[in-house]
Amino acid sequence: MSKLIIQTPPAWQSQVLLAGALAALAAAELGAVAYAFQSASMSQVLDLGGMMVPTDVVLKTAMSIAAGLCVALGPVIAAHLWRSGRKGLRRQAYLAIAAALVGLCVSTSNLSGYFAWTRSQREVETIRANPLYAVAAANAAKVVSGEISYLIGADRELLAAGQGLSAADRNGGDVGRALFILVLISGMGSAYRLPTRPKKVVKRPRRGRSSSENVMDLRASPR
Repeated sequence: MSKLIIQTPPAWQSQVLLAGALAALAAAELGAVAYAFQSASMSQVLDLGGMMVPTDVVLKTAMSIAAGLCVALGPVIAAHLWRSGRKGLRRQAYLAIAAALVGLCVSTSNLSGYFAWTRSQREVETIRANPLYAVAAANAAKVVSGEISYLIGADRELLAAGQGLSAADRNGGDVGRALFILVLISGMGSAYRLPTRPKKVVKRPRRGRSSSENVMDLRASPR
C-alpha cells in the first residue's frame, strides 16, 4: 500500500533567504550611497538655518533606496496580485511589475556606477603609489617655479592618469555584475518566498437563535 507523505514546508529557510536579501540590499545600497556622495555636485546645497543639506546627495540616495526596495520586495507583491485571478488586481500586478523593472534599471545604473568608480579609483591609487609619479609631480613643480621649461611626454601622461575622478566610466562588466547581484537579491526575496497559509474560517452561530436551530440550518444547507 502506498503511504501518503506530508512534507513540511521550508518556512524558516524562506525567512532566512528573505533576511539575506535585505542584508545584501543594504550592502548594495551602502555602495550606491557612497557613489552618490562622491559623484554628486556639492554646489547644490540647501541652507536650513545654518544646516547645509547637499540636495543632490539626498535626492540620489533616496531614489537609490526606493529603487532597491522595488527590486527586493516588489516581485513578491506582484506575484501575489497576479495569483489572485481578479481582473482589477491583475492590472495592478502589471503596474507592480513595471515599477520593479524601473527600479531594477535605476539600481543597476547606481550599482554599476559604484563598481566603475571603485575600479577606476583603484587604478588612480596604484598610479599615485608609483615612484615615477612622485618624480613627475616634482618635475611639474619645477616647471611652475621656472627651474625647467617643460615636462616630457611621459610625465604628462603619468600625471594625467593620476588625476582625481569626476565621473564613473562604466563598461559591460560593471553593468553585468550589478545586474547579476540585483537579480540574485530579487530572487532571494521573492522567488523563495512561501505563500502564507489561508486562515480557517470559523462559522459562529447567529445571535438570538439556539444552537439546535443552527445545527439544523447547517444540515439543511446544500453542499
